[in-house]
Amino acid sequence: ITHVGLHYLTKNNRTIENLELRECHNITDVGIEYIAERLYGLRKLHFK
Repeated sequence: ITHVGLHYLTKNNRTIENLELRECHNITDVGIEYIAERLYGLRKLHFK
């Protein structure tokens, strides 16, 4: 997942709109899937 992609994910959900992009490198695949599942219900979303 790219910084732009993560920015798109976060910006399009008001609750995490202010997520700092500089922290992206600290977010693991598990963390991304958690965010996706909790906010979008995309439980089967995969990042390869």
